[in-house]
Amino acid sequence: MSGKQQHFKGPEVSCCVKYFLFGFNIVFWLLGAAFLAIGLWAWAEKGVLSNISSITDLGGFDPVWLFIVVGGIMFVLGFAGCIGALRENTFLLKFVSSLLASWVAHAHSCRSETSDLSFTAG
Repeated sequence: MSGKQQHFKGPEVSCCVKYFLFGFNIVFWLLGAAFLAIGLWAWAEKGVLSNISSITDLGGFDPVWLFIVVGGIMFVLGFAGCIGALRENTFLLKFVSSLLASWVAHAHSCRSETSDLSFTAG
């Protein structure tokens, strides 16, 4: 054989699909960054960042945590989706799609549990 090596070339993704997926993920990534920034800003306004020991003294659920956690998850998912779409990395795309599917399934199950609570006048 000659010195040339044959490379296996898998099925290619349409350019339109690739960049549509990238665009969707970049919007998702930017929204995650915005949620995270709003949560950190609200936390700083409360003075939690200036006194780190007060984190344990919050006493109950703080809505700012919701912004920080959701923003962090969206940021990671959006970034992984962007890189996965651009590089056509199937592992990252499967990671993003499985986490999004589980997130949607969890939201749907929570919604169906709350709709099962019907109050009858009686």
